Amino acid sequence: MGAESGLAERLLALGDARDEDEVDREQRRLEVAKDASDLVLQGRLSLLHLVAMKQTKHLLTSDSKLARTEGTLLLAEVVKGTLTVLTKHEVDHVLAFFCERLKDWHTLRATLSGCRALLGNTEG
Repeated sequence: MGAESGLAERLLALGDARDEDEVDREQRRLEVAKDASDLVLQGRLSLLHLVAMKQTKHLLTSDSKLARTEGTLLLAEVVKGTLTVLTKHEVDHVLAFFCERLKDWHTLRATLSGCRALLGNTEG
């Protein structure tokens, strides 16, 4: 539970990163995504549990375009890092999310990164 609570705090901070420059935001997001991916790979957290965490939900459903983009990019990075261990159910679930998210043009680049991750394309 300790690792998960630390992750929760860092997820919240991603949504409050308005004052950071893009490079710092990306670095922080990549660090959080790596830690979340490690928890999934270790079997200590499932992808669906990560998405269901209130801090992740907040990022993914926020009124803030920046927060939604950060949350979607985070999810894309976690998918990329854990694709080999995801269940069919998890892949189907996140695929449905990314397909629905394509309607949010503010997060289109992030969403396409998630689609690429699901295809196993780590280039670009």
